[in-house]
Amino acid sequence: MSTMPKLYKKFFVDNNNERKELFALIQQEYQSKKVLYPGSFTHIAPSFYFQEVVYLDTDKRCKSFFSNSETIEFVKKNKKYTGIPSIQFHETDFTKEIDETPEYFDLLISQYSGFISKYCTKYLKKDGILLANDSHGDATYAYVSGDYELIAVITDDMKIEYDNLDTYFLFSRKKEIDIEKVLTDMKGPKYKNIAYSYIFKKNQN
Repeated sequence: MSTMPKLYKKFFVDNNNERKELFALIQQEYQSKKVLYPGSFTHIAPSFYFQEVVYLDTDKRCKSFFSNSETIEFVKKNKKYTGIPSIQFHETDFTKEIDETPEYFDLLISQYSGFISKYCTKYLKKDGILLANDSHGDATYAYVSGDYELIAVITDDMKIEYDNLDTYFLFSRKKEIDIEKVLTDMKGPKYKNIAYSYIFKKNQN
C-alpha cells in the first residue's frame, strides 16, 4: 500500500490545491503525452494523468521528493493510464537553459510560478498546448507575446469554454495592457473577465 508523500500532502492536499480535475480535463481534451512543468515544487498530480512529465524547480527538497520510491509508488497507485510513469526532475531555475530537446513537449504547464511562457516556449512543439493561469501574469504575457493563440479558457466550474474569447484580457475601462508593468509586478492585471486558467496553442512561426 502506497503512502501519500508528506510534502505533497502538506502543500497541496491539505490546502485543497491538488488541481486534479484541471489536469484530468486537459488530458481528456488534448490527449497530451509529454509534459513540462517548470516551477512545480512537489506538485506531482500531473503524473496521475500524463505518462511522461518533466518537473523543474530550485527548491532543495524537490530532488529527494521526486526520486523517492514513496513518490513513485504513490503515482503508480493514482495514475489513470496504462503503462509505467516517466518522472524526471531538474533542480534548476526555469529561466536558464535546461537539458531538454527543443519542441519536444505536447504540454507546458504554467501555474503560480512566474513567466514560464517567456523562457520555456522553445521546449514546446509547434501547435503544443500552454496551460497558464494569470496569478503571476504569465497568461497575459503569453497573450501579448505573439508566440501563442488563445484557444480556450477554463471556467471556475471546470468547463472548457471555446466561445467569447474576445471578452478576456480586457479592462472595464478601455486601455492597453502594460506588459512592462506586468513583468515588473509579476501579477496578473484586474481584467473585466478573469478565467480560472487559460489554454493557448503555440503558433507555427
